[in-house]
Amino acid sequence: MLLEHQDEHQSQRQAICPIAAKIGCTGETLRGCLHQAERDQGVRAGLTTSERGRLKQPWRTTAPPGRPTW
Repeated sequence: MLLEHQDEHQSQRQAICPIAAKIGCTGETLRGCLHQAERDQGVRAGLTTSERGRLKQPWRTTAPPGRPTW
């Protein structure tokens, strides 16, 4: 939705504010979601959603087989 209406505004911020109000969140929340979607698509540098989820798992569940998990 945001990407569809971004061309109608002079800046990304001007596009974010009215859409955030319509869907009931803050502009900062919507901006964060947009940036994460861009990372997931490979457009923006950073960790993807799946990479972030993997890093949040405890080390013991991600240790390779045969490696001590003390």
